[in-house]
Amino acid sequence: MKISEFKLKKFYAVLITTTFLVSFNTTPAQAVSNGPVNCGTSGTFTVTSNVVTTNTTCVGSVDIPVGVTSIGTGAFWTNTAITSVTIPNTVTYIGNSAFNSTTLTAIEIPDSVVFIDDYAFNGSPLASVTIPNYVTGIGVSAFQGTALASVTIGSSVDSIGANAFKNVLPLTSVTIPASVTFIGSSAFEGSTSLVSVTFSGNAPATVSANAFTNIAANAIAYVSTNATGFGSTFNGLNVNYASAPTSSTSPTSSSPETVSTPAIVPNWSAVITLKNRKYLSKNTLRDLTKAESSKRNSRDKFTYSILKSSKKTCVMRGNYVMALKKTGACEMRVTRATTKGTKYKYLIKINYTK
Repeated sequence: MKISEFKLKKFYAVLITTTFLVSFNTTPAQAVSNGPVNCGTSGTFTVTSNVVTTNTTCVGSVDIPVGVTSIGTGAFWTNTAITSVTIPNTVTYIGNSAFNSTTLTAIEIPDSVVFIDDYAFNGSPLASVTIPNYVTGIGVSAFQGTALASVTIGSSVDSIGANAFKNVLPLTSVTIPASVTFIGSSAFEGSTSLVSVTFSGNAPATVSANAFTNIAANAIAYVSTNATGFGSTFNGLNVNYASAPTSSTSPTSSSPETVSTPAIVPNWSAVITLKNRKYLSKNTLRDLTKAESSKRNSRDKFTYSILKSSKKTCVMRGNYVMALKKTGACEMRVTRATTKGTKYKYLIKINYTK
């Protein structure tokens, strides 16, 4: 049920004046004008409500404006005329088939992106990619059939979808962070050059039986000496228990590959500070996203998830986000799915203070 503007203003007035709430500061992403944006050589792509929705014979370079928060479903699907894409640090979501079957050979995914959806780069000749640290999920077939030779996955990713890296023939090595708990069906199947899979933590809780089917013969899983759940073989991989990671080196028979990553400041859609208050409703979090996506439908579906960094700080109970400690930060992602299938992603931070 949609809250009227009057009721919403009244709600915020009460919330701000309560003795529990010291400050209520939101920092929405910069708005960008709706309409066509020129491509480098010719053609345009369209921005609607801070989302790149489609392109019209876009040729050459693509410079997505600051303020865009999502690259929508099929935005550049099968476009073989774009040569490069610049994605600003306001984009948090790359949608289904956004760059499916393009001719892009390289792309830089900014640290602001938190989810790469199904078929996002399927069939594109990407030679390398680094999955940023704040990406929490890689969708089904996201990189299937690309030309990647190596993959470094960010330390917040918890799921690798089915077929995500299937038939990536040049792929020789991949580093899977300790945050990953799920690897889907055929995630790396058919990547016949894949000889090195480095696990930075214990064995993921769920790995489909055919996740590593038909990769390089005698492929090795490099794990630390204190890692658990692997055994002598793991889903067809020969397990090499080496020293705990100490440096950024390529995997050898004695040390696994590790990747040092810089501290990253995420692009928060809203920051809330609560004093002596331990709960906040999901409805409040939903309404905070209004500034970024004004065209909302009462049938839009909202989902809420707590980032791994805050699992010990807060928890969702019913319609509320509850603090587990008197002080600390609760970092969350809010996802809005429209009736047309477009998804919007927002990062929200709740600071708890005494």
